[in-house]
Amino acid sequence: QFQFRTGGEIHILKNLSVVPLGYVYTWNPIYGKQPNKFVNNEHRLWQQVLFKHDIGKVHLSHRGRLEQRYIQVHSISNGEVIYEGFDYYANRFRYRMMAIVPITGKVSASFYDEVFLSWGPPVTYHKPDQNRLFAGVGYQVNKNLVITSGFLYHMLVKANGAMQENNLGVQISAAYNIDLTN
Repeated sequence: QFQFRTGGEIHILKNLSVVPLGYVYTWNPIYGKQPNKFVNNEHRLWQQVLFKHDIGKVHLSHRGRLEQRYIQVHSISNGEVIYEGFDYYANRFRYRMMAIVPITGKVSASFYDEVFLSWGPPVTYHKPDQNRLFAGVGYQVNKNLVITSGFLYHMLVKANGAMQENNLGVQISAAYNIDLTN
C-alpha cells in the first residue's frame, strides 16, 4: 500500500492537537493470500484528535481518526477490467496508541497498535475489522523530517466476517512537518 497524506494540524494545548480536515490518496495493489479481485485505490477525507504525554523517557501518543473513504469501483466487460469512479463510500474509525523510546539523540525505537472499525450501509461486518502492530526504528533527519522503518503485522477480517488474513510486511514512512507559526 502506498499513500500520500496531508492535513493541517492545530495545537489546542501543549499535548493536544486536532486535524479538522485532511486528505489521503491510497494506492492499493493486489496482495495477500486472499487478495481482492481488483486494485482498489481510494480517496479519503479524515479528521483526528491526538493526545501526547510522557512516562519517564517514553513518549506516548493516542490518536483517534475518522475517515470518509471513497473507494474505486470496478466492473468486467468482455473479460476486461473497467475502472469506474470512486463511488463506493464507507466510514471508518481508527484508534492508535504509539510509544517512542529514545535510543540516541536522533534515533528512537517506535511501537504502535492500531485498531480499525468500519460502519455504514455497505459494511456487513460490525466489529473491529483490522489491527496493525508495528515495531521499528526512527531517525530524526532534522527538526521537520523523521524517517521510520520497521516490521508490520496486519490482521484483516474480510467483509463476510468469516475469513481473516494475517500479513507480515515492512513499513517505511517519511513525515515532513511544516511549522506555519513562525
